[in-house]
Amino acid sequence: MVTSGRARAALRPILPSLVLLVAGCGGTEEKRDPAPTPRVAAPAPRLLASYAGTWTRDDGVVYEVQDADGAVRGALQADPAGRWRSVEFTLRREQETLRGAATVALALEEDDDGAGRTVEVRWELAPEADGGLRGRLQTAWLDEAGEVLLFEQEPEWRAHRFEVRPAAPAPAAPATPEPEPVAPEPVTPEPGARADAHGARARAEACGARSLSRAPAAPEPEPAPGPR
Repeated sequence: MVTSGRARAALRPILPSLVLLVAGCGGTEEKRDPAPTPRVAAPAPRLLASYAGTWTRDDGVVYEVQDADGAVRGALQADPAGRWRSVEFTLRREQETLRGAATVALALEEDDDGAGRTVEVRWELAPEADGGLRGRLQTAWLDEAGEVLLFEQEPEWRAHRFEVRPAAPAPAAPATPEPEPVAPEPVTPEPGARADAHGARARAEACGARSLSRAPAAPEPEPAPGPR
């Protein structure tokens, strides 16, 4: 952009005033608050290698859980409120989250006509730093006619937390003691063999005696020749 002379003349009185203003304010260095130290976010918890053990929900419900073959499977062990006959769930690892479904069989008090109603609801759980799990569980409702309502288009969820107590490790197999060395048994000759050995020795001694008695006598020395 090219500035004309008239415009430059108009700017001249403004620029010195700005310079003076800056000079007047800059006599002492302005103190500024130090920049806040950025907070480093803690790494997000990751799923454990195994969630086998006992899960206790925040409302006292207890599940026994197995973690094998890429799936986390659990079954209801205790329900203090007596709401269900049984609950079984299967969850799988998906991007540091356990996702799956639970099949719930209503308690007899809720299932008045004995139809054996069951309902399948979704579970989504994320790991916590202390080894527990926290997430949301889909809810289900019974209407006046006894029909189960899930509101599939707009499901309702309830937040829950699970305390996970790992399964106790299997006891180690006792070490097998090494067998003690067995001393060799002394070899005892049979009576017949012992008699044969004595007979052979006696025969050998007798033969030796006979051979000594049959030895030729040593020749007598010849007389020395006399004087001639």
